[in-house]
Amino acid sequence: MTGTIVGGNITPHFSRAEMACQCCGTYHAANMQKLCGWLESLRRDYGPLLVNSGHRCPLRNIQEGGAWNSQHLESLAADILVNRDSDRFKLVRLGIFHGACGVGIGRSIVHFDLRSTAINVMWTYPARG
Repeated sequence: MTGTIVGGNITPHFSRAEMACQCCGTYHAANMQKLCGWLESLRRDYGPLLVNSGHRCPLRNIQEGGAWNSQHLESLAADILVNRDSDRFKLVRLGIFHGACGVGIGRSIVHFDLRSTAINVMWTYPARG
């Protein structure tokens, strides 16, 4: 089931506006509920999280340079803004502890996803600029 922004929160600390696609407002409701529930558990241990990207429609995913099989397309991924190395380390450690299946580490973001796979993955993003 695909939803469109109607307003309000998906969970206490994550709104539809911040988690839905930034260009068209769509998301997959059941997967987004699962992702936001997972983010709430991460938030309890880490503290407030600033989401840079949640769900992406195919067009937005192309604009962002996302992978063809990006978990953002399924509402199963979020990119969290984080700048300090020590905060990034703590966030990655806690994300893995809480069961993230995919972890991408960038200069200012950490990507977490809840992909359905027998093999967990981790990668780094190339430095830009």
